[in-house]
Parts: sequence; structure tokens; C-alpha cells
Amino acid sequence: MAGPDVLSGGPDAPPPSRRWLIAGVVLALALGVPALLHSTGGSRSPSPAVPTAAASPAALPDQDTQPIVVSVTAGARYAYALVAACGNRILHDCDYRVYRRNLVVPGWAPTPVHFTGTTTTGLDVTMRATPDDHVLLTAGTSMQVSDDGGDTVHILHLRTGPPVDALPAGAVLASELCPTCADAVTAVDLSTGELRPLRSQPTLSGFGLRLARVDGNVLWVAQVGPSGGLTAVSADRGRSWRTIALAAGMVLTDPVVLASIPGGGAYLVGRRPNDLPDVRRIDGPGGDWRRITPPDGPNSAYSAVVDARGLLVGDGNGKAWRLGPDDRFTALPGTPGYLSGSRVLLGLPSTPGTVELSYDGGQTWQSEQPG
Repeated sequence: MAGPDVLSGGPDAPPPSRRWLIAGVVLALALGVPALLHSTGGSRSPSPAVPTAAASPAALPDQDTQPIVVSVTAGARYAYALVAACGNRILHDCDYRVYRRNLVVPGWAPTPVHFTGTTTTGLDVTMRATPDDHVLLTAGTSMQVSDDGGDTVHILHLRTGPPVDALPAGAVLASELCPTCADAVTAVDLSTGELRPLRSQPTLSGFGLRLARVDGNVLWVAQVGPSGGLTAVSADRGRSWRTIALAAGMVLTDPVVLASIPGGGAYLVGRRPNDLPDVRRIDGPGGDWRRITPPDGPNSAYSAVVDARGLLVGDGNGKAWRLGPDDRFTALPGTPGYLSGSRVLLGLPSTPGTVELSYDGGQTWQSEQPG
């Protein structure tokens, strides 16, 4: 199952990744201006980022800081971690590399999927993995794709393509991969790099981020912002849409997370005005949202996944919670942080350089270092 999208006023929010934790390390040394990673034409490697305010490279010795795990995700066979290794000069080199681990056999290993660049803070790099272990890494308009779990790499460049009638098999939703990708439901063609909007779009009014989830033929889209909330669903991979209103009561100016339920349903998780969790569940494309108001639980939702036992939510304090069949939340042990995965749960804790894994639905966690 694909990881959740974060609906908030803020890419990958990354679903809260730690890409900007690197900026904090560097800014502790000196103030800098963020730089973006640009790409070159053809099949050459991406060129370094160009800082908008260059500092003297000789200001500090070029020693490596501790590697930081920026984001985690999982396919059917592997877990993936995006690891950033940077020097500690004010103007320094960074390498963002995908590491992978077999979901059954322990041991992380680097893959050739990576971006490098020179920056004063950190690079804006996004990692995705599909259920069949296609891995993509984007930085600006440059994209690296592996169709074999990270063994080989193809270099592509994101560009606008013609509309498409339905989400193609093997395509990836482009949310967060380009500045306008939240304005329309758009697919990324992993063979060409084309951004192809669906010809038929959901009817959503007002403003607020539009982010989507796909499960088989079912696509869910939610638009949440200060003006209110709307959702839409397609049961035919985007050929036609049904708009479903979101009843009042959820605080829509705070983060709200969307997670798909295998079989066609979905969850929306946010906060009530009394700081208690607000959960909406819908069981399929033809249903209506049912509101769940647990008496306790996460008062902020930054990630949500659905496994065989139901909904899990990661909050702003790094805690994980499970919603039980009695519609009550139970706090899980530890602070695994941002959650991903389903068959095997992955956590992105606050400790730099580590990934948490759970094989028992979050009852126990083991800490590993990919880099």
C-alpha cells in the first residue's frame, strides 16, 4: 500500500520527512539560503545545486556529519530508506542515496539510486516506491527510476505530457513531485517521465491542497483547507468521479492525513476543536463518510497507514496509535515517528540515521541504521 499523503497548508509536507533536519545541522554553523538541485539535459547526471548566497567553502573543514534518514517507504519485497550524507562546511556536498533492506532478511545495502549536489542547507529530494518495487527519486525536474528494486537506474526528466483517460497500469500519482501537481490528479509515466493529467478531474471547489491515494482501480482525492473540505472518489482509475462532502467538525487548518483501505475504502484523520482526534471512515466508493470521535488518542495526525488489523496513526510527538474495533485508540510502545508500510511497519523516529521496524503491528520495534 502506498504511504499516506499529508493534507496541510504546508510535500512528501514531505509526508513529514527529515530533509530539513539537515538544514538545522548546517544552520547551527551559519545562516544559509536554501538551494535547489537542478538537472541537465540528456542522460547526464544531475548538476550540483547553485546556492543563492555563496559562502566561503574554506570556512569549515570538510568533514562528514552523521548520515540522516530523510524518508522511508516499502514495496512488496523491500523496505527503502533515503539517506542523506553531507559535509559540514557552510557550502557543502550532499549525497542523497536510497538504501534497501529485504523485508524478511535483515541487512541494509546502498543502491545506485542517488542524487548529489552542493548546497548551504539540504536538497529537496523525494523518494517513492510502488507496490511492485519500482523506486523513483526526484529532485527538481530530474528523476531516477529503478524497475527492479534499486539494482539498475534509468535517468529521466519530468515534463508535461498529454492528458490520459485513466491512470495507466504501473503509473505513480504525481502529488508533491512538481509545483502544480496538487492542482490536478496527475500520473507520472515511469518509462518517459511525462506528467499526464487525467482527462476527467474531480469537481472540487475552494482551495487547499489536493492529494490522492490509489488502491487498485479506486482513487481517493481530498481537498482540505480553511474554506472547508471535500472528497472525491473514482472506481474506474479516474475515468469518472463522485464527489462526497465532508461534514463539519474537523479542524481543517491543521494537518489531516488520508489513507486508503484495501478493497476501496479510506480514512481521513484530523483533530476536533477540543484537541481530540477526529476520524472519518468510508467503506467503499459508493458509501458515505462515518465520523468516529474517540475519547482519547492523537491530537495531531502526521501519518496514517492501514494494515491487516486496521488504522494506525503517527502523531506530532512521534507516538503511534492503533484504532481498535471499539473505535478507541490505544497507544503503541515507543516513539517510532512517521509511519509507513503495512505488512511490515516502518517508523522514522527523531533519532538521526535510524529506522524502526515492527513485524507485529507496532507492539514491538527494532532500531536499525541503513547508512
